[in-house]
Amino acid sequence: MQRLEGPGVAFVPLLLRIPLAAVFLFAGWPKLTNLAGAAALFGNFGLPGWLGQFAAVLEVVGGLLLLLGLGTRVMGLLFLMEMVVATALVNWGQAWAGGTFDYTAVRMQITAMFACLALVLTGGGAASLDALWLRRRSQGAADGAVIRR
Repeated sequence: MQRLEGPGVAFVPLLLRIPLAAVFLFAGWPKLTNLAGAAALFGNFGLPGWLGQFAAVLEVVGGLLLLLGLGTRVMGLLFLMEMVVATALVNWGQAWAGGTFDYTAVRMQITAMFACLALVLTGGGAASLDALWLRRRSQGAADGAVIRR
């Protein structure tokens, strides 16, 4: 198998981060601007209302962090867990509602899960605040600066 190389490869995670951030921002903003409605919505699915409010904050704040590429692996993991739970508790039942499996009820969630997993594995890429922080940190170590952990 041939390995992909070149300057553009380092920017591939950005191509995942932008649309994924948009998906979560657009899903989270209505919940964040109506926290009572988000709590009621989650309550309709048998979940605690605070979980809807948590999802609202996660989707908006996390979407912005993904866009910036800050904490990319952590946000990817949190969003992956959110998508697994949402799919299992809500969308999976909708996919089987007609007696046969309807992939259209879960396709966005499954796609988002794989995109989140890719970001967990790759990180934010070269065009991210994560990469900028790592570059500055390693440069400071090379200059003899003391790095505390």
